[in-house]
Amino acid sequence: MGIGIVGLGAVGTAVLKGMQLHHDVDGYDIDGRGDWDRIIGSDVLFICVPTDGTAGGGLDSGIVEEVVSRISESKFEGLAIVKSTLQPGTMSRLKSLFPTVRIVYMPEFLREKDATEWFQNPDRLVAAGSPGDVDEAWGYFEWVPQSTPRMVMSGLEAEIGKIAHNSFIATKVTFTCEVERLCKTFDADPRPVMEVVWRDRRVQNPAHLTPGLGGFDGKCIPKDTRALRSLDVDTPLLDTVCETGSNEVVKKKMSSISSKSINPTNEGRLRKRIEAFLFKLFSVGIITLLLIPLIFVLSVEMDDHDYHIITQQGSLDDMEIGDHITILDVNSSIIDSEIESEEHCYHEFDSYSSDCYYSQIHHLTLVYTIGEITYELSSNDFVEDCFGNKCSSIGEVVRISGEMRWIEVRDYHVI
Repeated sequence: MGIGIVGLGAVGTAVLKGMQLHHDVDGYDIDGRGDWDRIIGSDVLFICVPTDGTAGGGLDSGIVEEVVSRISESKFEGLAIVKSTLQPGTMSRLKSLFPTVRIVYMPEFLREKDATEWFQNPDRLVAAGSPGDVDEAWGYFEWVPQSTPRMVMSGLEAEIGKIAHNSFIATKVTFTCEVERLCKTFDADPRPVMEVVWRDRRVQNPAHLTPGLGGFDGKCIPKDTRALRSLDVDTPLLDTVCETGSNEVVKKKMSSISSKSINPTNEGRLRKRIEAFLFKLFSVGIITLLLIPLIFVLSVEMDDHDYHIITQQGSLDDMEIGDHITILDVNSSIIDSEIESEEHCYHEFDSYSSDCYYSQIHHLTLVYTIGEITYELSSNDFVEDCFGNKCSSIGEVVRISGEMRWIEVRDYHVI
């Protein structure tokens, strides 16, 4: 069987080298390699031209359309197999524009660094087209073991499946990078942490789950991930992946890591006095009864600054440093940190001289936004206990900057 290949980039070269082991193959590229008139006489043409990303996040299938248009004009009578990654909807458009051209979409799933080997040893074969054309396409892959799954689906399913595959790789890489960053932030080794993940029989593959390899990169995965993301702007499933997992972003985040601690201790003197009482009040939902006892308890250990009750329905921006607040129903999974500087001086006995030094202490804070006001709440174990949980807190305003309020939590209750 005579095979022609249009486009001799990474994919086209892998197809050419792989097919040469089993068929007569000729290649063509617009850079001058090959002869168009020679490949147009082939039984089948593999279209392996680039589909670059667009400004809107989709894929530009224009070159594929140009190639199909040219083979239509050249009265090509064989089968056209598209290997290029396509923007969903492209197959339907091609069939509408060029009804006389028999087209099958067979997306390729290659690892860029080992493209030839991956083409020769595929994990599955995917094909979309009319039943007769798909059967003919399978004939060119008889050398692939019958144990390798052969999947037939619609054009749209194959188009989405291809970019979903690369987007999943981007998601795995991003997850690994985020765990690696968190581990380094807290001075833990990310390698055994991620081994805990990939040792699971449901995962059982360290690819993309190995720390230290950086973010997702290459020609295909970033653009295909953005393409899947662009399909529905009202469902931004992949926003986080695109915004946090690329190699450029990962390098920037890794370079700005500052060490933190997640093992604080706290006496919890006020907590012990009011925890049981708060639990009873919140369990029956009588919020109005909370005001008098809380203010009474606070008055025992706090001074006469203003007191505020903050709820999810609203917040006050007229508070001042030293004011006391209770924030009801804090629910946040956003962690930040603040730095506290302290001066330590030692005086020599029978002398007026002294030695002083400064130290910096990093405190974790839980970030919580209500309306336009953002609160950073901290205490020794508040962040650890309330991260990802719903809590109510009692505290004091220690710093104000713009729309930011730093709250030193005196006590809290996990709801």
